[in-house]
Amino acid sequence: MSVGSPCTEMMVVSVAGEGEVSDTPRSTWSPGIRFGGGGATVWAGITSKLKTDLVLVDGSVTARSYLRDIIEPVIIPQFRQHTPNFLFMDDNAPPHRARIVTAQLQEVGVPHMLLSDRMARASLERRRNREAERRERIFNDKVRTTGVDKEALDMQVKEKKRQEEAEKDKQKALEADMLHHNKAASLLHSRHMKEKRAMEKAIVSYRHQHQGPDPVSCGTTDPGEVQMMPPGLVGEDPDGEGRQRRQKEQLRGWLTQQQSERAAERKQQQLEEQHYDRSRVDIDNQALRLQSIFMERRKAAAVATKEYNLAKIEERRRLEGGRNEDNRADHLQGQLTGGDAEQSMMGAPGLCPSSDRRAPPESPQQVFQFQKYQIEERKRMELEKKLEEEQHDRVRLDSARAALLIERQVARQNKQLRRHMDSANVKLAETHKQQQPDIERGRIDDSFFSKFNTCSR
Repeated sequence: MSVGSPCTEMMVVSVAGEGEVSDTPRSTWSPGIRFGGGGATVWAGITSKLKTDLVLVDGSVTARSYLRDIIEPVIIPQFRQHTPNFLFMDDNAPPHRARIVTAQLQEVGVPHMLLSDRMARASLERRRNREAERRERIFNDKVRTTGVDKEALDMQVKEKKRQEEAEKDKQKALEADMLHHNKAASLLHSRHMKEKRAMEKAIVSYRHQHQGPDPVSCGTTDPGEVQMMPPGLVGEDPDGEGRQRRQKEQLRGWLTQQQSERAAERKQQQLEEQHYDRSRVDIDNQALRLQSIFMERRKAAAVATKEYNLAKIEERRRLEGGRNEDNRADHLQGQLTGGDAEQSMMGAPGLCPSSDRRAPPESPQQVFQFQKYQIEERKRMELEKKLEEEQHDRVRLDSARAALLIERQVARQNKQLRRHMDSANVKLAETHKQQQPDIERGRIDDSFFSKFNTCSR
């Protein structure tokens, strides 16, 4: 039996420190039978130091057979044997990319890389090498002789040096200032310490000259000797009682002055409040006086207007009475003179004594009645307007209430519809779950793989 050519499916297992190696994970061996015959599918893997045994695959390679016959018995033990820096490589065959295979490898922790990832990594490495060669070729001064402005480069170098020198000078000036300030602070500190020591010496000399020794510190505990010593202890003020008395008197004077000032302020505030109250009372009295004057003037104007209207009415009545008497006298005279005179008077245009046909003036009672009618008419119109507005408000409230009821009914119907849809979805999900096979790990049956293509590439 002869060995046929291997398939194109490859796997690479790489161990750090041993170099990159490749091996044939799956190969098709066809026996050389003289008159023709069948074949066998085998799998093998190699590294730079070892190789695996051949694995005979029964039938075509599927995800299940690849996991059962190759991954679990061969790859996982090799990974556990070479755990540090282990990398498992294979091609993009459908069984190699199955979810159960990748899930098993991830669960165990086997580093897995497909052939496409290796090709992408190699392409990226080639691009990086080309870029490095291009940069080395471009930025090499011996090779690149064109496109360089030497004067501009020299100017840039001079500018850079000048900036560096300016920065150095600035830093030196800052350091000189800091040194000067440190020296001044040191001198001030030394002067302060000298003054402090001189003050302490002066205090000690004053105590030795003007104050007696402490009997306790001197070791004298005899009552007679203590009484014989001058009054006052070391560090006390001999005139302490007088000083305290003067301080109390001074504090008493300050308190008395503060009380007098506070009383003066309260008195001034009371005076200002009284002045403000008087001014407000004067303003109110002035307003009342002006209001009374205004009301008197209004009353006088109303009385004058009423008297004027009554005089006009009396005058109009007197004129009407005189006109009526003239008309009556003319009528009597016409009756006395006869019909000719009446015809002659009637024939002459504009000479009729009763030709004035103007409407008689309205009496005050008629005016009052008309005003009363207008007031009642206005009240009636206002009442009608109010009733119409109330009717509109009732209609608007009814429409709002009806819209709210409709919205609640629609919301209730939507809720019922959603409940019905949820129950239907739950039933469909349960039916689908019963029909669909359980694809959890370790519980896959042959019916699941019968849905896929079982032929090999």
